Amino acid sequence: MKEYKGCDRASKSDARGAWFWRSSASLCLLSCLFASTVAFTSLPALSDPFRIGGVEYLGDLPTFIAERDGHFARHHADVEVITSGSGRETLGQLRAGEIDFALMAMTPLVFDALANPARDGPDTPVILANLSHVRPVIHLMLLDAGDVPLKDALRGRTVGVPRGTNADYVLHVTARIAGLSEGDYTLLDMDPEEMSDALAAGRVDAVSVWDPWAFRLRNRFGDRLREEPDTGNYVSRWLLVTRKEVAETDTGHTRAILHAYRDAVDWIQANPEAALAAHEMRISDLRAIPRSRDVDLLFDVTLDWSMIVSFRQQLAWAIRSMNVSDGEMPSVMDMVAPGPLATVAPGAITIPYLPEDSGRQDK
Repeated sequence: MKEYKGCDRASKSDARGAWFWRSSASLCLLSCLFASTVAFTSLPALSDPFRIGGVEYLGDLPTFIAERDGHFARHHADVEVITSGSGRETLGQLRAGEIDFALMAMTPLVFDALANPARDGPDTPVILANLSHVRPVIHLMLLDAGDVPLKDALRGRTVGVPRGTNADYVLHVTARIAGLSEGDYTLLDMDPEEMSDALAAGRVDAVSVWDPWAFRLRNRFGDRLREEPDTGNYVSRWLLVTRKEVAETDTGHTRAILHAYRDAVDWIQANPEAALAAHEMRISDLRAIPRSRDVDLLFDVTLDWSMIVSFRQQLAWAIRSMNVSDGEMPSVMDMVAPGPLATVAPGAITIPYLPEDSGRQDK
């Protein structure tokens, strides 16, 4: 009996011990789950998606494909794509903190750099990569201009153009090649969506604009429009831009977005006809056949010397256009953040940079 009671006491003691350890383990598990939940819910990508400002524009086809085919999601980049009318608009949204990444041509960045030559603030726009080289994409379109030399057709005319965009720069180049100076015609700052009615009402005689807006003008005015495409005069570079603080503090998400763009570009290069068809489906409201198949397309994800040359050319033009006095001039190297791309595809960078520096490169 004593031996039995001893065993009974031992069994009860073991049971109490087991209960204690089970309770401790449960409390520990609950604590870990609580801590994990707090950490999990604090991740910005899960509670608040990163916003990418794209444009309905052939050069921005990689953004459309990356979203359509799930490349962002595949690389665990929680993003929302917001479509705007121009790179000038996306840059304004980026500056205002309304989006985290923006797609644009070089020209808006040039004007921004002139207006803000100090490039050290956290909200400073920086280039992560060049996504495309496209030609021709900008069209000078004149209404009822007749079959006369462009120099005569444009002289004395009022031209609608979104100032500070690549359409502004291409108009400058096209007019100079024709032998005109800026005093020979009048510029009217105008968003692309206003151009059709402005032409119809006679507020402007010509416009400088990109597709798909040019498609819509062809549909409305037909043979009354005379087109001067920028063939051979300009190669559009389409840039992925973010704020300096995003490039430096959200490196994981930035790398994921770059990976997604590389996948989208790989698909476009392997399927050029399907890529153009996808672009045309985006603008399915058009009744005329789009002319995008005449466009010379090259998509990539790089930071190369051609981008620097383009910046310097446009900077010289913008300085004259804005009548900027001598003073502090922005450096394109202050506007590039190669750090994220260097970790994704170091061979895609052919400009000088310090691997540990994601901001200014000419210190």
